[in-house]
Amino acid sequence: MKSYHLPQSELDALKEVHRQLHGKRFADQIKAVYLLGSGWKPKEVADALL
Repeated sequence: MKSYHLPQSELDALKEVHRQLHGKRFADQIKAVYLLGSGWKPKEVADALL
């Protein structure tokens, strides 16, 4: 399975955008990218967002 990793600067930027969002749908999309970039497996991300 493919792993995804993002540099800390990009993770920090995603975290800041997530905090400023009001719409749950877009916030969940940002959270999914953040978690994948942090090393979570896709199955773990899917479970976390349910």
